[in-house]
Amino acid sequence: MIQGDHLDVQNVSPSPAAYARLYSSVDNEYAQNEYQNTTAETENYANEKTPLLGASFINELQNVDVIKTKSRDRSGSDTSSSTSSEGLSIWTLSREQKIIIATTSFVDLLMFLSISIMAPFFPEEALSKGVSDTLSGWIFGTSPFVQFLVSPFIGKLIPHTGVKFMFLAGMFLFSGCTVLFGALTYVPTDHGNGAFIALAFCLQVFKSVGTACASTASFTLLIHTFPDNVSTMFGIGEIFVGIGLVSGPAIGGVLFGLGGFILPFVSVGGLAMLSIPLVAYSVPSSASELHTLPEDATSKSLPRGLLCQTGAFLICLCVVSSTVMWAILDPTLEPFLRKFKLSPEVIGVLFLVMAATYAASSPLWGWLSDKVSDERPLLILGFLGACLGSLLIGPSPLLGIAEGSSGLWLVIVALVIMGVSASLSSVPTFDMLLTVAQDSGFEDTTSTYSMVAGVWMSVYSLGDFIGPSVGGVLLDTVGFELMTTFSAGLCLFMAFILSLNWMLDWQCCKRCRNGDDNEVL
Repeated sequence: MIQGDHLDVQNVSPSPAAYARLYSSVDNEYAQNEYQNTTAETENYANEKTPLLGASFINELQNVDVIKTKSRDRSGSDTSSSTSSEGLSIWTLSREQKIIIATTSFVDLLMFLSISIMAPFFPEEALSKGVSDTLSGWIFGTSPFVQFLVSPFIGKLIPHTGVKFMFLAGMFLFSGCTVLFGALTYVPTDHGNGAFIALAFCLQVFKSVGTACASTASFTLLIHTFPDNVSTMFGIGEIFVGIGLVSGPAIGGVLFGLGGFILPFVSVGGLAMLSIPLVAYSVPSSASELHTLPEDATSKSLPRGLLCQTGAFLICLCVVSSTVMWAILDPTLEPFLRKFKLSPEVIGVLFLVMAATYAASSPLWGWLSDKVSDERPLLILGFLGACLGSLLIGPSPLLGIAEGSSGLWLVIVALVIMGVSASLSSVPTFDMLLTVAQDSGFEDTTSTYSMVAGVWMSVYSLGDFIGPSVGGVLLDTVGFELMTTFSAGLCLFMAFILSLNWMLDWQCCKRCRNGDDNEVL
């Protein structure tokens, strides 16, 4: 204990936090030197002995209070002044912050409506024009694949164009392409369907680029506005993503019945197009100024610089695995449910179960992620839950359940578990990736925010592309039960890797506390 200018070192267990308090509270040259030496040794040990670890445990030596609150010191931002890591309340938000939340949520809803609205009727329309189901599936798969390719480059462009410009440009592109997609019904196929196929692919490509632009800019704007509540805001945004995915097929089916192929696309795309002036007026003008690049940040802001960090690579692997577990059911769940002889309406409701539970649980996991100092236990629980759900939905042969003894109730339970687990294993990753980037020396600027948003969107889209592609192949070769068993194995593998990473981190901290620290005290 500190008593005046002297130290009572009896019954005091040494820790890095004790060094930090000692260094800041007592003018003791010996203690300062020992603290600095121990910090350097800790960093060397982490780099040489535990390459999988991030820098979060080293920050405990240097920024003890920052680790506890997960607060980010961002000079020059006045939009985050009314929020802190102590809590986020609608009553404490400024008018500008409320507008940003409402605008980004509305755009998220429209984007995912435009993606999911075509699911119930496009394959039939394409088949009437001589397009096979396989080719229709590739048209669907174009969207996530293009977003995977372009999102990192968009993240690089945002610091030069400004967040507001990229946001509005993305809205214009995806809304215009959505309207034009509806006009494909008028493309003649008397002399072959080549023009229809080519235009469908082109419009999907450009719509995907617009979606990536708007999504990446939206994430960047939210990080800039709520730097201490990134996971909470991400969870809120996922509500509207889920609503778009859930309601899109139903809305698309109703509008298709009322006005044919063109009406769903004109309705959603037209609404997005008409809302551009309102969004341009609502988004604060300060967002246009989020494009300043530090002089020495150009080379450090490259996405490959972030992906070279082992911690960032592990987080990206978590995002891909979580998305694959979700997306693998898109082309495979309906054929599996045929054995229950359900009506199309009931099958549609079952598709909504997982998306609805994902959206409903996302705010909770976002809030909880902002409250803890280490999100890895949350990811571990999420992947373990996803493993359980994947084993139950088949059910897997590993469970020893006799074929035919499981009912529809087990499928519903499994979908609920998988929806909640997918949210838990996905929502914390965005803030984790941002933290790793900042711990790795990237500047706390818009350049870093947009880069992280672009990388996250890219790996998410990669999983969204791999899931349906691999799922269709596995369904045809090994069947639904073994396919979900492989998915469960992937989730279990990720839980093991995260647990190993967490344990190594804890062992490293324990060795540093109980090793050389004893020499000072």
